[in-house]
Amino acid sequence: MISFYVILFAVAFLLLFKMPSYIKNKKSVELKAMNRDSTMTLRGAAIIGIVLHHCSQYFDSLGILQMPVKQSGYALTAIFFLFSGYGCYYSLCTMPPSKKNVRAITAWTARHSLRIYFDFIIVFLMNIVLFKVFSVKDGMSVAELLKDALTLTQPTWTSWYPKIQILCYVVLAISFLISDKYKEIITFAVLLVYAALTWRIGFESMWYTSVLCFPLGMLFAKYIPEFKSKKIYGAVFAISGAAFAVLFVLQTKLMQGPLRLLSACVLAAAVYAVTGLCQFDSIVLKSIGKISFEIYLIHLMLLRLFVKENVDSNVSILLILLISILLGYIVNKLVVTMNNFVFKRKKD
Repeated sequence: MISFYVILFAVAFLLLFKMPSYIKNKKSVELKAMNRDSTMTLRGAAIIGIVLHHCSQYFDSLGILQMPVKQSGYALTAIFFLFSGYGCYYSLCTMPPSKKNVRAITAWTARHSLRIYFDFIIVFLMNIVLFKVFSVKDGMSVAELLKDALTLTQPTWTSWYPKIQILCYVVLAISFLISDKYKEIITFAVLLVYAALTWRIGFESMWYTSVLCFPLGMLFAKYIPEFKSKKIYGAVFAISGAAFAVLFVLQTKLMQGPLRLLSACVLAAAVYAVTGLCQFDSIVLKSIGKISFEIYLIHLMLLRLFVKENVDSNVSILLILLISILLGYIVNKLVVTMNNFVFKRKKD
């Protein structure tokens, strides 16, 4: 049976979520696929889903949703790589031609990468203090802590996502510098080789299943102009959505890694199409979407603490969500200040 607290949160979530404008008013302003309001709202929803996904690995409080949520982590992560690829590509392409040089692109890469690292270091220090107080992990030497800090590894997990995100930044920047004409193809090819190698070497599937959604976001921005008809968006969404549903079921039984990689790419097409069909706009979810990376780092720290302290699962899920959002907001403000100070920027 689904816990009372999860039901309560779901009801509150639905009340705060604005219905898609396509359903409410077909004659409203023309929609633009992957617009900021929709993508930020969906980011907020996706990070909540990722928190529930990780909680489902330790707590059995989601009833009939337990298995679908437990299997959906890679799909939710794919949404972030899709939006990241789309946004980063757009950011570099709109850079003034006179400023699109090695120095400017290197500065762009450093700024984005350092922001991730600042987030990581702050949560890393929080981890050390929290785990010391609650004895979550045995003491680590200074050398071990320095190694973890330099390799973006939190004390109790590998932190694979920030490593791959920085890899995507670097590959994208190098592709822009190598060839302005073939930058999308180069990025896709390099990340495809990365995915193939990590699969063949035997890395866990999380290291490669979502990575191709980053170049797909670039390709959508480059080669798929705004469709004029919602029928086209509808057709793309129906086909890709159906394909994802089939692959989602198959990946639990056959060749999990490669099928997850394929289904993540199909999901990316479905998400692109749905943002062209519907305008998603929730103030609450957009606010959560803006601090999604901080929530990602913080909720993993809290999850291990709550598991260690044997806190009731119903209470744990709700508290992890709420505390992660609160701390995420504080960490985000601190990181933005640090990043702006380093690069002397007045705006984020």
